[in-house]
Amino acid sequence: MWCLVFTCLVVCAATTASASCPVEISPDEVVVPFGGSFSVTCRAGSDQVRGMGWESPFGGTGVKEGVANVTLHVESLRGWRVNTICFANLRNGTQCSKILPVTAYKMADNVTIRSEYGAKPMEEDFIYSFYCQVMKVAPARKVTVQWFKGNQSLDLMTEPGVRNHDPVDVTFRKNLQLRGEDDGAQVRCEATLDLGPSGPRLPAVSSEPVQLIVLYPPTFHQDDEKLSLPVGGNMTLNCRARGNPAPRYNWTLPAPLKMRTENQAILTLSFQHPGTYQCTAANSQGAAVKRFTVSQAPRNRTTFTTLVVVFVAVGVLLAIGGLLFLTPHGMFSCKKDSYTSGVPTSGPLVGGVQLSARSASLADNSDSSGLLRTHKASRSNVTGRKIAGGNDKYKSQKQGPLCSSSIVPCRVCQACATWTFPFSGILPSRSTAEMEFVQVMVWTLCMLSSASGDGCSLILKPPRVVVGFGQPVSVSCEATRPVRVLGWESAVSAAHTQQGPSVQWKVDSLIDWIDEPICYGVFFTTPRQCEEKLNLVLYKSPDSVTIQTMNHSGPMQEGKEYQLLCEVQNVAPVQYLTLRWYRGPTQVYNRSFSDLTSASPVQVSSVLVITPTKADNGAPYSCVAELELGPEGPQPPLAVTSQTLRASVHFPPVFQSPGAESVDLTDGGEVTLNCSATGNPEPAYSWWAPQALQELREEGHAVLASSSLLPGTYTCTASNTLGKKSKHFTVRAKEV
Repeated sequence: MWCLVFTCLVVCAATTASASCPVEISPDEVVVPFGGSFSVTCRAGSDQVRGMGWESPFGGTGVKEGVANVTLHVESLRGWRVNTICFANLRNGTQCSKILPVTAYKMADNVTIRSEYGAKPMEEDFIYSFYCQVMKVAPARKVTVQWFKGNQSLDLMTEPGVRNHDPVDVTFRKNLQLRGEDDGAQVRCEATLDLGPSGPRLPAVSSEPVQLIVLYPPTFHQDDEKLSLPVGGNMTLNCRARGNPAPRYNWTLPAPLKMRTENQAILTLSFQHPGTYQCTAANSQGAAVKRFTVSQAPRNRTTFTTLVVVFVAVGVLLAIGGLLFLTPHGMFSCKKDSYTSGVPTSGPLVGGVQLSARSASLADNSDSSGLLRTHKASRSNVTGRKIAGGNDKYKSQKQGPLCSSSIVPCRVCQACATWTFPFSGILPSRSTAEMEFVQVMVWTLCMLSSASGDGCSLILKPPRVVVGFGQPVSVSCEATRPVRVLGWESAVSAAHTQQGPSVQWKVDSLIDWIDEPICYGVFFTTPRQCEEKLNLVLYKSPDSVTIQTMNHSGPMQEGKEYQLLCEVQNVAPVQYLTLRWYRGPTQVYNRSFSDLTSASPVQVSSVLVITPTKADNGAPYSCVAELELGPEGPQPPLAVTSQTLRASVHFPPVFQSPGAESVDLTDGGEVTLNCSATGNPEPAYSWWAPQALQELREEGHAVLASSSLLPGTYTCTASNTLGKKSKHFTVRAKEV
């Protein structure tokens, strides 16, 4: 009752208030916490004021005659909407008034922040909404919220659109487009009351921070690099990248390098090999490639120049020594003029070995295979014999690299052979030492020519082998011309022969991922050596193939975008792998990995992006990992299929017959109204008859069947959590 009276007084006062009312209020505005006290004075500004007073629900003063001012004192402000008026009765019989703005405030009990996505990881470049909720604050129109991301200030928000004077909960929304660098950042909000110049500056109330988990593809700290090989030291290639999930690394090395580099972010090279090293960092969000171009550093040629100068000096000294000490018979003697033939004072030095004259033939030191036996003595034999019936002719023999028949020759210029050079008529006036030098030069040229020539007379049967991990393998290497040595070079099973025209490479259980078997041959004729590398493919079927949704659990919604992830564990070689996506029996996408070069087992994945419709509800999705190893591999190709993922798609109700229907009443007949609709979740039904102004008691039923329906329009509503649809049925009376 008193509130009604006070409201009437306020209205009456407002109608008689004048902008020229000769009163002044000090202070002209009051801002006080709920339950606080305040005092305010109203003064007459003219002698036309006969009386004045205060009207307030918390202690009015009533009319005071003949006073120049009147003070209102409130001990405890216990209301949120306070209308306080100073009024004045003028001598002309009228009344005027001024309203004192009084604001009662209360700071928030608590401030919280949440994301529409909850605690789930978020993806880069997507926009997400965050909500700052300010609990029990008044007045709501004075609330301001400051958003922060880490130490960075974002928007300052005001005017939440709530006009309540009493404490309420208010919510502010902030949309953020997230980037990869936001991963791990904290988002929070601070709320305070902006009470204007008349109010106090209140400390802000801050929420607890929400830490962002942002999924983003790998990003390198530095772009492609160009490096020079250090002299005599190791080189480190740093491919470390940022990304969430943590990236996995794969290296592509320049040919013919082979080394294990699985998931190494930093590659340390202990060898000197220029070329382009390519690193791929990948995770479920994407992949990035970084290239390191490694070049040979400019060499210091000071040492080389010094060696050349030394050798030239030694050559000059040897030439001078030859002129001074070389006898006509090719012997060195400090007593050149007193040298007696047949009594050598010293043997000539050839290759650092002292030579002595001995009537023995090197040809007698060869075995039946044509290979020289290894001499136990540390000096060579040079035979000088006089051939009957002619002038003195020298026949000299020079052996190549010494090696026994039990040693497999290295594959570069190691043919063991003996050459014989008759010098009669060719170098008639040359000494034995000079002829020995010519022999060495000819032998060197023969060594160089032994590896020259075009084509290789080796045939591999079969030329390409595809074998499963741990399975046996056997390959034959055949020579198509006479061969001195034939063999296999392999990390797991080497073999050689010096007799037959073929040799077999055989392994009972092949488990070496980097083995590259090579067949080599050393021939009697040019080209003296060649090799053939076996095209070997060692494969392993996947341990498992799995399919799941990425960053989502539960049913999908029609029209939204989702990602399906297919992961393949431990498959090799990955460059022959194809991942095929199926929706039911229909292939919808495939992904190959021919750009990867790892020979050992790896883990790979593929992502399928779908935007489901209601037709996809219950649709089966699967992925198949298929190793296509060519005609030499298993037929049909090896295939491992994932389990089936059935899509559960939520969509609003859709009527089987969407249009309005009309039904005629029949005498004593039953009328059926069918409102059936499809939807996920299953729709709920409600029926309305407007003429009855009430809901029919057929809730939950899609079909309304009755013989007592009245003519009119009936409305059926099918609804679920995603929406609702209505359908109208017109029931017409039977025409008479």
